[in-house]
Amino acid sequence: MDTRLTAEMMASLGEPFRADAVQWKPQVTNKDRTRALAVPYVDVRSYVDRLNEVMGADWSDDYQVVDAGAVVLCRLTVGGVTRSDIGEADPEDRNTATSALAQAFKRACVKFGLGAYLYRLPRQWEEYDAQARQFSPAALVRLRQLAGPSSRGGSPGGGRLQYGDGSPVGDNPAEVQSYRAYVSATGKPPSNVAALRAWAAKLPKP
Repeated sequence: MDTRLTAEMMASLGEPFRADAVQWKPQVTNKDRTRALAVPYVDVRSYVDRLNEVMGADWSDDYQVVDAGAVVLCRLTVGGVTRSDIGEADPEDRNTATSALAQAFKRACVKFGLGAYLYRLPRQWEEYDAQARQFSPAALVRLRQLAGPSSRGGSPGGGRLQYGDGSPVGDNPAEVQSYRAYVSATGKPPSNVAALRAWAAKLPKP
């Protein structure tokens, strides 16, 4: 088989996306629609950017549309290796074919390791505004921590907590606990460790 796809290329394709590229959608809500199960996803353009970055022009995709666009087969060729998968969409969706195509492309990318880590990120229930159709600011801060660091080469879900000025949160359990309490209460990280300590000092003592 004529393949130019190396182990190093596969490793580069499989690196996590920047944390700020990861978005979250509600998979299901509770009965009163105040909480939702958050599922991560990344826009298809980030997948294309990664393929271009790692492979240059040495990749291509083609599609077969069936069932009036409700099902799309993607054949993705990367470095001489072809892998395929299907995407599905609701036939009632006005963008049926587009949605199915994007899903098929992403699923085919996963077979090269690209975006596969997203399936391993923990799913968790978070505060949800059904009217605005989005997670609360505090929920988004917690979810962004799950997505990992804001640059490549880090471990998703295991990135260091950071203050607003970019400095890392220390390993002291009390500091980490206070940091998480601050984020939960305000919906954003404290600007620095001094701001966190000032906030914690004003809390009522148990």
